[in-house]
Amino acid sequence: MLPFDTIEEAATFMGRNLTAAETMWFKYSAKKSDYYLYCHNILFLFLIFSVVPLPLVFVEMMRSLGFDKYKIQPKVSLSLPEMFKCYKDVMRMFVLVVGPLQLVSYPSIKIIGIRTGLPLPSLWEIVAQLTVYFMIEDYTNYWIHRFLHGKWGYEKIHRVHHEYTAPIGFAAPYAHWLEVLILGIPSFLGPAIVPGHMITFWLWIALRQIEAIETHSGYDFPWTPTRFIPFYGGADYHDYHHYVGGQSQSNFASVFTYCDYIYGTDKGYRYHKKVLRKLVMVMWCYSSVVVTDPGGVPPNWRPLTDEEKGDADPLVGSSYGSAQLDPKQSAMVAASQEIRFCHKCKQFKPPRAHHCSVCRRCILKMDHHCVWVVNCVGALNYKYFLLFLFYTFLETTLVSLLLLRVFMEFFMEGEIDETPGSLAATFITFVLNIAFTLSILGFLIMHITLVGANTSTIEAYEKKTSPKWRYDLGWKKNFEQVFGLDKKYWFIPAYSEDDLRRMPALHGFEYPTRPDLEPLQQH
Repeated sequence: MLPFDTIEEAATFMGRNLTAAETMWFKYSAKKSDYYLYCHNILFLFLIFSVVPLPLVFVEMMRSLGFDKYKIQPKVSLSLPEMFKCYKDVMRMFVLVVGPLQLVSYPSIKIIGIRTGLPLPSLWEIVAQLTVYFMIEDYTNYWIHRFLHGKWGYEKIHRVHHEYTAPIGFAAPYAHWLEVLILGIPSFLGPAIVPGHMITFWLWIALRQIEAIETHSGYDFPWTPTRFIPFYGGADYHDYHHYVGGQSQSNFASVFTYCDYIYGTDKGYRYHKKVLRKLVMVMWCYSSVVVTDPGGVPPNWRPLTDEEKGDADPLVGSSYGSAQLDPKQSAMVAASQEIRFCHKCKQFKPPRAHHCSVCRRCILKMDHHCVWVVNCVGALNYKYFLLFLFYTFLETTLVSLLLLRVFMEFFMEGEIDETPGSLAATFITFVLNIAFTLSILGFLIMHITLVGANTSTIEAYEKKTSPKWRYDLGWKKNFEQVFGLDKKYWFIPAYSEDDLRRMPALHGFEYPTRPDLEPLQQH
């Protein structure tokens, strides 16, 4: 209650006129007790817990309208009765625990010195105090939360909160009554250390609960604070915590992620995100290999004859003439080791092209026909195939690291979190994954070696008795013939327009050679 009867008395006391905000505060609070003002928190919490999650309920019910792409765990769906049950449980906890706690905790507010009088704090003072409150609460909450994920704390208390493996907004305050009391300590610790005005205290309680609802929303929207506030955890970060459950290496931060980063308790999340990113790249590269034509020889292609030199330049192609060998063409083939003719396709074929018996056509710079991609690997999709191997190796390596902890537990004595069945399944999965990773690694090393020598699998077999290779221009140029000159495109299944325009080798017809080596006999 303010010690002034009129606004004029308050202005005289402060030595200045009241601001508009101070005038409004005077009119509202002048005749109200401090206890009454403090109990506003009960109304604020009730409104926040009841109203703020409602848009998320609408989004969950209308996922078919395009919201599904923002759902972090799209396979999990909650019905309206299930969400209403969660709300009823939260309100029961509110009436039995949170409300009474607010009513009896008023003496502590008076002791720490939270004031209700004039002048009101400035905006910068409010922001500074709220920042301190968030930092103190976040650090304290981290250690309490981490304790609750110990064996006793999780089994006896914290397990209730994790009943929702895919959280929703109403589940933010859904917890064991003892957890509600324990986690209330960090919320009061900041105002106790840096006491401010009652308005600041109201804002703090409201913002903290709204933040908790946002992190439990289950949706990663484009406007989430994660994209604008450094080190802010957000829904995606905390959703992983619920997804993992009682495992110790989980995200414990309530607001910011710096504690998890410093103490190493976000490793599982970081590995998880890396696995997802690598999985996206694996699928992108795999689909590129499957759908991209490896490069076929155009119908009626034939080498261009240089009549002035009296020989043929097989590095330039045109689409004219007949595929049938006439006497002049037969003489051309006989006179040149470089001019090649496919007797199955009944037409000429460029250098480094080979006939695929599965595809029933000649493939430019054919490497092999891969049954795993149901396609030939040739000039136009060889880079995509290499990237597919590379990202598959990274993906399986990360998965192996994630499974390593459980694999080690298989040989350890003492209590473990996993059941015998899940432990055995993880052990077998780890062994099979390691075997697959090593096989992919061997295949990747082989193809990197082939790229370094500017040769294909077929060519490596054909020239195994010839140590010198006329297309070997050095490791750097050989690499650029496959991956292009633009480094930004080296690790994605695409080429820049400049590379496609200025590098004939990417089209599969023209390949520069070493002038010091004579042409090799090709079949």
